[in-house]
Amino acid sequence: MNKDTFCPMPWIGASIENTGTAKVCCAYDCTADQTYQTRMAKLEDFSTWRKILLEPLRQDLLNGVRAPGCHRCWSTEDANTDVQSDREIMNDFVNLFGSVDLDTVDQIQHLSIAFGNTCNLRCIMCGPYSSSNWVTEIQQNFSILGEYKPPVTNDAFLYYKSDVFKDIEAELIQHVKYVALLGGEPLFSPEALSFLEKLPASMRLRVVTNGTNLKDSTYELLSKFENVALGISVDGVGIHGEYVRYGTEWPQLEKNIKRLRALPNVKTFDLFYILQHYSYYTLIPMLKFCIDNLYPIRIQTVAWEKYLSINTLTEHQRVDLLDQLDHFWNHVMSLPLIHFLENNEHIFSNKAVECLQSVSDAIDYTKSVLTTQYEHDAGLKDRLVKFTNDIDSIRKITYQQAFGQEIHG
Repeated sequence: MNKDTFCPMPWIGASIENTGTAKVCCAYDCTADQTYQTRMAKLEDFSTWRKILLEPLRQDLLNGVRAPGCHRCWSTEDANTDVQSDREIMNDFVNLFGSVDLDTVDQIQHLSIAFGNTCNLRCIMCGPYSSSNWVTEIQQNFSILGEYKPPVTNDAFLYYKSDVFKDIEAELIQHVKYVALLGGEPLFSPEALSFLEKLPASMRLRVVTNGTNLKDSTYELLSKFENVALGISVDGVGIHGEYVRYGTEWPQLEKNIKRLRALPNVKTFDLFYILQHYSYYTLIPMLKFCIDNLYPIRIQTVAWEKYLSINTLTEHQRVDLLDQLDHFWNHVMSLPLIHFLENNEHIFSNKAVECLQSVSDAIDYTKSVLTTQYEHDAGLKDRLVKFTNDIDSIRKITYQQAFGQEIHG
């Protein structure tokens, strides 16, 4: 077994996507994988896919071959920082329960599942695949948005109503030790909430949520589980967040984050942040928000829409952001000790240590990406400018309003 490429997910994991197709994990990029006949499977073919069609991928990961569909993990690891890739996180997960039985491939222990595309937001880096609100916006403004987002209907995401899913649902969770609930927005989806009600309290649960629209009953449902990990997707503070994750009301989100963090059964808590073009404006305020509230942050590069990547920053912006990161961290290190204490304690709390380490890791990761993966692309920048002007023409918050200046090519 090659420890540099081995990942347990082709043995113990499955991810059910928004449309009901299955792949090995939520981070696997099927569009990058042209060499395996294992990219994804329909639910009716799930058993054959698990037992037979994933075998080439399993063998490659055992033998040190970097599967192209796993490039998001390779990219994170190649940055050579303390930020963990999903592959590394999954290997840590396996260590909690022992080891992987390489001869058993049909018992799902780690399940990621997204119940369609139901979502209340229209995040600027997202699209109809993960947001029903994006579907509506495209339908209403197709002449403007059609060139950026493929037209779909919400009917394409109703797999969970099918007999096939109902037949396989019990099998999916029979051996599961860990469930990751994805979206859309899972805590806005009646079907996802109903699925949670079926799970035992002993199930390890992870929920990735935008945290914007939560009822008291949702907090009560989350509270039944013994061990919950929460990842709250936040890509800016104040109007920054309201622009990037359009539909967010920042004052309410801020209250919800605080309430979710306070749940006594939440053992792991992160703010998820996407490194992208807008990070030139949003990242430093976001890091300050984390420091001020002792929130840990986890950062990854944007996965969709290349015109939103850091390669649309100018060289001046790249260098300036690197300088801003150094200046910010020096400022954090100069803060008095009391800034990191809770409840009149006289020593660092675990929250303070976790927050500081995560912010330090986020800064190191961003600096690595900006220095080793940056290559300005004028064509992508032109695409970004056009997209920005088009999206701003139909929304109530513009780039200029959010960031204080117009976008230029």
